[in-house]
Amino acid sequence: MLEGLDISPIFNVFDVYAFHGEICHGEVEGQVNWKEQHPKKKKEHIMQILDQKVITTRHGQYPKYLVLWEGLYVVENSWILEGDLKKLDSKKL
Repeated sequence: MLEGLDISPIFNVFDVYAFHGEICHGEVEGQVNWKEQHPKKKKEHIMQILDQKVITTRHGQYPKYLVLWEGLYVVENSWILEGDLKKLDSKKL
């Protein structure tokens, strides 16, 4: 149960149906533009590579990197695969 809401986070797929109501394409007085209300996701920037390790599986070896993200707390450091690192910042390799 979601705390304080007294509703279940689970629903039956048979309760999902297509919306057939009215859609207003013009501006309505007092209408909120929800697209502008949502926070924009900032692009991820790697500040520094802190550590490197190689993960061995039955399919081979995969380098992983512990990265310090720009603008995030140290507790939000995370391990990413080499392919993801190349996509974000190929100069860090």
